Amino acid sequence: MNHALEIQLDHLKKERMESNKLYEVHIHQLELMLEDKIKEIDSLNFKLNDISNEKEVNQIRFEEERNKLKNIMARTNHDMERELEYTKEKNSTEKTV
Repeated sequence: MNHALEIQLDHLKKERMESNKLYEVHIHQLELMLEDKIKEIDSLNFKLNDISNEKEVNQIRFEEERNKLKNIMARTNHDMERELEYTKEKNSTEKTV
């Protein structure tokens, strides 16, 4: 009977070792998957930073262009007002003559 228990014990030990090996392999695979996901996240984070920087540059360019347009519109408006005043003065001078 003692010999039968030793055989069963040896069998259980072998099963445990095989099971542990399977768990170790599975854990290693999960670690590799985790490393891949971390690399993927790092890559996406890098791309996101690039996009954010590009957005900031585009916003600055947009503001610059908008300010240029405002200046052009202000100058155009000022020129139109001067032209109108000149035309009024010219018309009033022609009427008095």
